[in-house]
Amino acid sequence: MRKKLLFALFLFAVFNLLLGFTARVEVLYVVDGDTLMVKIGRVEEKVRLIGIDTPEIHFGSHLLRQAQMLQKPESQVYELGFLAKARVEEIIESCSQLILETDVQLRDKYGRLLGYLWCDGKLINEELLREGYAMIYTFPPNVKYVERFISAQKQARKERKGVWK
Repeated sequence: MRKKLLFALFLFAVFNLLLGFTARVEVLYVVDGDTLMVKIGRVEEKVRLIGIDTPEIHFGSHLLRQAQMLQKPESQVYELGFLAKARVEEIIESCSQLILETDVQLRDKYGRLLGYLWCDGKLINEELLREGYAMIYTFPPNVKYVERFISAQKQARKERKGVWK
């Protein structure tokens, strides 16, 4: 009986790793436009939003690459980073329920939990793309919503919103 229970727990853990999980979360604070500190039950986790990249709020090589890609001055990309962070904070403040959904890969190379964040049924990752606060930044195997993300970014570019102005 004990072996069966252990085997069942093992299978549950494997399925969670393969299929991901969803959990209600409390956002403790927003680090930047694509990274948050959350509380899942009693556990605090740093979460990196899957499939998006928002402008950096720290000067460095990543900000320089973003500026080159967007063909904008570094200072403007830096300012857009703070706007993205403020937008995430604003969205979160309006939510009655926040749900974190994982994908195939649970953590990145920095140990951050990778997730899609839902606010009252709206996918925040997608909203940031649609509003021009983020750019697509996907890495297989975490591509569950990539088609939605492509569509959202195309809309933002067409309407010249945010980073696409």
